[in-house]
Amino acid sequence: MRSGFHIRKISLFLVILVLFALPKFSDAESPKYSRSNFAGEANFSDIFISRMQENGDRWIAQDKFYHFTVSAGLALGSFYVYRDVYNNNREGSYYFSGGFTVSIGALKEYYDSKHPSKHTASWKDFVVDVAGTGFGLALAFIVVD
Repeated sequence: MRSGFHIRKISLFLVILVLFALPKFSDAESPKYSRSNFAGEANFSDIFISRMQENGDRWIAQDKFYHFTVSAGLALGSFYVYRDVYNNNREGSYYFSGGFTVSIGALKEYYDSKHPSKHTASWKDFVVDVAGTGFGLALAFIVVD
């Protein structure tokens, strides 16, 4: 069960990276979003395009770091659980982990779009979620036998 050991080490490394990198970011680097109140029902394109604010939503920001590392950790962790704990094949584990992690990112942005007074949905966050998922699956490909 050596591959499980490597995945746990990498997952622990990602958690430690997040914890130690948090103090490095200042509030000045955080994106400043303009908040708007959207009333009424919205169609799909309203939720995922027009409601996603771009004011101050930078590609290099603390929020994007969180999205990337959490997505990578979820992808790697769900790959390990689906493959080694539930004894599934490698190919199916990639599909499950990728779908699961991207779905979590999409649901988070959907939640943000439904609560504009507290959260701001961002298409850039979702793109970073997908990139983090890819990175986590690439780590799984490299580490797991």
